[in-house]
Amino acid sequence: MTVTIDPYCVFSFLLKAIEYCA
Repeated sequence: MTVTIDPYCVFSFLLKAIEYCA
């Protein structure tokens, strides 16, 4: 889990895939 806002994290969030961000 990174505190920095990564593009992947944002994209995943948009896709409702927080698991990717975690």
